[in-house]
Amino acid sequence: MGFLVIAKDIDSSRTFVKSTTYVIKGAVRVLKNVELTIENGTTILLVNGSMRSSFIFNTGSKLVAEHVYFRACDATYKLVKTANNGGLWFLGSSSNAEKDLITVKYNVTPSSFTAIRIFTAYLGRCDSKGKDDIDSISVLGVGSNEWNISSVVSYYSGDDGFDVENSAITLKYLRVVEPKEDGLNITSSRVNILNSLEVDMGKSGKKDRDIFDLEPDEGQTYVRLEEGCDVNISGVFGDQLKLVSSDLPQPDGDKYYAFNGKLGNGQTYVYSQKVCKNLEISDDSSNFPILKNIAYHWEILKNIML
Repeated sequence: MGFLVIAKDIDSSRTFVKSTTYVIKGAVRVLKNVELTIENGTTILLVNGSMRSSFIFNTGSKLVAEHVYFRACDATYKLVKTANNGGLWFLGSSSNAEKDLITVKYNVTPSSFTAIRIFTAYLGRCDSKGKDDIDSISVLGVGSNEWNISSVVSYYSGDDGFDVENSAITLKYLRVVEPKEDGLNITSSRVNILNSLEVDMGKSGKKDRDIFDLEPDEGQTYVRLEEGCDVNISGVFGDQLKLVSSDLPQPDGDKYYAFNGKLGNGQTYVYSQKVCKNLEISDDSSNFPILKNIAYHWEILKNIML
């Protein structure tokens, strides 16, 4: 199996074949109106180092794939167990968004991202020497009509395992294993998970590492788990979050949280208490009513999801 280095933007439609390992060197974008087809089982490497290698699907681009593997490598293209790169990005057209110097603007040309499974290992990078931290997988401004990726797996991210901003997406399966920072970082977005959610935060004693980090900066933010979903999560649940569930136990501050089971009694919602400012309810916990039952939760959620 040979290597093929990709060091400039992909400006015309093409196919990545399984018999070749593709090496992303520097910031490489799939441009608007370009369709990238990736054969099942193809491996794509991102070179670690100062060039901040990243693979970015621009607004208006298209991905057609099945199972694709993204991993970190060194300058000799050898697989490494260090995350020091720019990560994987999906840029939509549904809303404005900005993160880590990447900007998305609303556009009439939609993106289209289709895959059975996206697997990543050691993507992104952590804070070091004044550089910004970068998440393994970033989804910005992606609407539900643009996202058809069934499963995402994120191992050992250099920062957050899975980051979603100003988007609305549905996944069948999401697995995050031992990121350097938070498991799911969801900002002004709605994320639906149908079949399985696994988040293993590991045993690190580092503070401010949560299973869920939800921020309603510019709109409603929640994670919804469908009835029948398998849930296996462990770590610190997350700050200022509300859990609506007849299956999962309520979190207790920053104490270790674990649940492994199937949702058998309806949907589960995780959302930020800060969203309640839209309902003129203070973030002060003394002013936030104790949520005692699903019926009461639902009255709040109906307003959140409008």
